[in-house]
Amino acid sequence: MTNEIADLIAQLKDKNWYPRQMAAETLGKMKAEEAVLPLREALRDQNEWVRWTACWALGQIGDKEAAAQIAPLLRDQNESVRQKAAEVLGMLAEAVAVESLVEAVGSDSSRWVRLFAAWALGRAKDKRALKPLVKALRDKEWNVREKAAEALGEMGEKAIEPLAAALKKDNIYVRRSAVAALSKIGGPQAKEVLRQALKDKDWAVREQAQEALKE
Repeated sequence: MTNEIADLIAQLKDKNWYPRQMAAETLGKMKAEEAVLPLREALRDQNEWVRWTACWALGQIGDKEAAAQIAPLLRDQNESVRQKAAEVLGMLAEAVAVESLVEAVGSDSSRWVRLFAAWALGRAKDKRALKPLVKALRDKEWNVREKAAEALGEMGEKAIEPLAAALKKDNIYVRRSAVAALSKIGGPQAKEVLRQALKDKDWAVREQAQEALKE
């Protein structure tokens, strides 16, 4: 461990929140693996911006073992912290966080937290996420539905039917994500739905479906 990293780790205990945040940020930029344990501890800091930055730093370092300690931040009182936690859990893609992400995608008050939770569930590729992601296709916010459709591309053939339903009634962004997901799933059933998408009212969806069928 270099003296610089040691000094930054010590700074994580500073009595003022700003030096603690700056230390966490610098350690993240340095990808300092020696700092993962102090950064995990900083996830419980009393200041929300220190928690946010510690979470970000662990994502930059790629500390997969931190996922279990980041997951509780999905219930943090601060929306930005919850959003960052969902984003970093998606980067780490660890199954240990799936249940917390399922709860977040289904009940968080922030559409951005729900959006990143949907994305993270897709990255985890865990079949426990299938039903919650299908439910998220009915979210009131279209960008959450878009991410849910995208994530369903990792859920296999059981996701084809709900994706087909989204293709019939949702907006262009969700429909395009549904086409991409069906292309990723592949197989005869998915291709049949993609052929139906060739009749979509929007040229961009039709073109995307046509390209998917060539693969």
